[in-house]
Amino acid sequence: NNAWQTVTSAFTNAGVKTITAEFKDSDGKLLETRSITVTVADNPVSQSATITDVKDGEQSIAEGSSTSNPKPVITGSISPSLGIYFTVQVFDGASTLSLTGNTTYSDDRKNWSFTPGKSLSQGHHELIAKVVRIDGVTETTNKVARTFNMSQYSLVSNNSGGNYDKTECVQDKHTGLIWEGKTASGDRAGGNLYTNFNSTTIVQKTDDTLFTQAEIDASTNSIGYVNSVNSQSLCGFNDWRLPTMVELRTLVKADSSPSINPEWFPNTNMNGFYWSSASDLTMDDMDAGADIRISDGSDSYLYRYQRDLIRLVRSAR
Repeated sequence: NNAWQTVTSAFTNAGVKTITAEFKDSDGKLLETRSITVTVADNPVSQSATITDVKDGEQSIAEGSSTSNPKPVITGSISPSLGIYFTVQVFDGASTLSLTGNTTYSDDRKNWSFTPGKSLSQGHHELIAKVVRIDGVTETTNKVARTFNMSQYSLVSNNSGGNYDKTECVQDKHTGLIWEGKTASGDRAGGNLYTNFNSTTIVQKTDDTLFTQAEIDASTNSIGYVNSVNSQSLCGFNDWRLPTMVELRTLVKADSSPSINPEWFPNTNMNGFYWSSASDLTMDDMDAGADIRISDGSDSYLYRYQRDLIRLVRSAR
């Protein structure tokens, strides 16, 4: 219809602006120029976006609580309804760059929903929603951030209702493994130490004598402890076992201090060594075991009669 239009970012700041249009032919030859000078006044964004909910699936994430979902759905409202040259953007903390992802609008652009395109990092998050005009100007309304913590761990549901306590078990949402929790005292106390002999026919003592079945089944030995926990059906399960070295290392976050999350693993010895299920190892021609240091993920061999910490695991089904 012999008409054209474009949107410019030249009006982001107030002041005198000169806009020049160039008319060119199909070969790029300049045919004509026309200019217009306008004065741009301060024109703040009057619309305001509010976060009304942050969800992990169908469940709302309470203010200040934790979630293991790295891409929670963030929803909110806009007042008044959003114009065509405006969008809602979500910011995390003091960052001046908005999160990338997918934003949808409903109810004549009075409500919005945002799903992050990339997984949120572990740790604390403070989300703020802002209306942003196409020229980059954002609303100036003072905002109250929606806060929550991102964690790879979650509580394990109890078939009788609710969830098991962290001192009983927690699940790693990344690996699917369910880890034994530790109590402050008692049979499953976090500071309890155990031997790890497992045979009545293989020499595992320095004096070349053999362990008895009663010694193997004692609750202060790894096998006896596993049997004791399984007989109690901890968290409703009876297939608890010693973890592999690879599984133990998934607990270690070497770039964090402490290296294991104390919120999800209370009563943990942060500098301790934990028995693994490793076998077919020898030290001085004697059957040996291996452990993992929880502070840095390093491993070592040790005699099975020596005493170490234990944290059991099970594979989720």
